Amino acid sequence: MSKGEDYTAAEREKAVATIERLEKPVIAYKILAAGRLPASEGFEFAFNHIARKDGVCVGIYARKAIDQIRQNATYTETLTPR
Repeated sequence: MSKGEDYTAAEREKAVATIERLEKPVIAYKILAAGRLPASEGFEFAFNHIARKDGVCVGIYARKAIDQIRQNATYTETLTPR
């Protein structure tokens, strides 16, 4: 993987390819590319490319969006199958 300032969609695809090869559960992090992606896009991409056994770890920056925890929980609930 490259340094954070070099984030590209190609890097994200390489990460997904690695995750998809793993048999053990994975915790995907930096799914919002350090704020470079809208939350809706980052969550949707992540949940479309990880297995049900996998999880995500998402940071928040409450000064900019006080309701981020609720928004993140809503994305998770909406995008994951029951």
